[in-house]
Amino acid sequence: MNRKNFAAIGAGALLALASLVVPSSAFAAGNSITASPATTTISPAGSAGSTFTVNVTGNGSVAISAAGAALSFDKSRLQVTAIAKDATEVANGVSYAGFPTAANTASFLATANSTGTIPTIGWFYVDGSSNETAGAEHGIFSATFQVIATGNSSITPVIVAGVGGLNDGTAANYGTGLTNVALNSAAVVNPAATPTPVQTATPVPTATPVPASAPPGTATTNVTGTLGGGFLGLSCPAAITIPLVRNATNTTVVNCVVYSDIIWNLNVADPKATNTGFMTDGTKVLSNPMFVQMYDASNTLINSVSLTTGGLLTSGANSMNVASTLSQFVTPQDKPGNYGIQVNYSAVSGF
Repeated sequence: MNRKNFAAIGAGALLALASLVVPSSAFAAGNSITASPATTTISPAGSAGSTFTVNVTGNGSVAISAAGAALSFDKSRLQVTAIAKDATEVANGVSYAGFPTAANTASFLATANSTGTIPTIGWFYVDGSSNETAGAEHGIFSATFQVIATGNSSITPVIVAGVGGLNDGTAANYGTGLTNVALNSAAVVNPAATPTPVQTATPVPTATPVPASAPPGTATTNVTGTLGGGFLGLSCPAAITIPLVRNATNTTVVNCVVYSDIIWNLNVADPKATNTGFMTDGTKVLSNPMFVQMYDASNTLINSVSLTTGGLLTSGANSMNVASTLSQFVTPQDKPGNYGIQVNYSAVSGF
């Protein structure tokens, strides 16, 4: 295929169902473009100047002959400092589109940092027969970011109308744009650092001299102390997007951080007075409610809360990273639209 065919792949080939106002991690097998790793935690928390690299990959339900995407990021917290082609694909003989020349790289990065978006970069085979295998992650490009401010954010692949996506690499449909491409975001966790309490020096009492001849008897000493109420804080992503696919349970992970020196309970709720717990687009409502779920280290479900009622999600003590999973089933009858829901996370004292 050629550049013209590659550029013709756009958002029109997608199932345009939803954007959720609440990182995206687990998706059913199919066509996808993914930013990885799924979560990057900046250490120490609240630091600026750290750098990390995100890889953008494409995965097709069939063999693919082209792959490309733009990449959106929070320009108030991150700046892109470098981009690179995928070395494996270069060795395989693909041609790249949208990648700047050495002379244009500086201006390319400056524009990306001013807009918060790396323009579409992609590769394609020009011989009309080569392809990459189905069901595997194939590199498209990588981007190196520098942290410039505290705060959690997301890095999200974007298919701009008319440019990007995945092309079929099978003989029967070679060069045709694949549909229902899930876009999987990467989360950047960088909450403000928790101040270290300064311990007040304990005064050393002056010893009372013992009389040369102490009288017999008894003495009682009353000991008192005051324990403070402790501290409790919570940080969660301000927004996150979940692609919705019909006749499937769609999931995404929300990474929150609880800051505390006490025991606590983490609750979830939908604050809407009507259609509570359901994603809506203002007039239409999805048929099924959203659930917020907790899994243990072995990926076994341990709690599931329907947002129709809300309730206790999990409990803990001291500071902790809490990863919960949003679960939304979409029926074949659900109508297209830009659906959304607010999920309120609240940490309260467990005393």
